Amino acid sequence: MNGYITATMAGFCAALASTTGKLMSQGEITMEFFVNVGEFEQNFCWTLVWTLRLVFLLMTIVLNGLMWTFFVESMQTLSSSVAMVVNVGTNILMSAAIGWFLFNERVSIIWWIGASLIISGMAIVYSSPENTSLKEDDKKD
Repeated sequence: MNGYITATMAGFCAALASTTGKLMSQGEITMEFFVNVGEFEQNFCWTLVWTLRLVFLLMTIVLNGLMWTFFVESMQTLSSSVAMVVNVGTNILMSAAIGWFLFNERVSIIWWIGASLIISGMAIVYSSPENTSLKEDDKKD
């Protein structure tokens, strides 16, 4: 599989793992959803919430495993620096999109500037002359 695709999938899995981790750790969000959507008894809601928290925990573990699998696979065809920039960039952008869509979180312009600086900084570090010789050495192996 293409290294850029696997690095992107790694970033996407990392963002989803963060999302499931947030849902797992904040049972109030899930409880509020069930109380507002249906007419459930409080005890049933708590049982359902704890069951879902366990499911979210398992999903977090599986998604983190997938993220590492995709990331390691992407480093088979890309240099580790390129794989890292693509992975982190995808993770940051997808986390913002998921937070906005699922949790109704507002992302300020300062956040976007900060995210852009992080991704740009990683790209600059990757393209530095010191890393150029390392990339050539990686290709020889």
